Amino acid sequence: MIAFDNHCLHTGAALDGATVRDGVLMCPRHFWRYDVPDGTVRSGGTGALPSYPVTIDPDGGVWVDLPPPPSGSLRDQLLRHVQTWERGR
Repeated sequence: MIAFDNHCLHTGAALDGATVRDGVLMCPRHFWRYDVPDGTVRSGGTGALPSYPVTIDPDGGVWVDLPPPPSGSLRDQLLRHVQTWERGR
């Protein structure tokens, strides 16, 4: 079982309220569709939603294995991003 990031790849809109039908998750904002098993874009673009492994323990707890948060201040993160950013992409 996996959990997906809560942002559509199209515009970053929240996927809250998305529908799932026949194994396809559909963004409620612009209707981009993703395959539920792995988050790959089904129509509208390319790529896949970031996904995270999920564990359900016997007591009913749900655990999502998230990546570690970025290190450094927000300023440092933005400066690192700018160094690799390509205009016009």
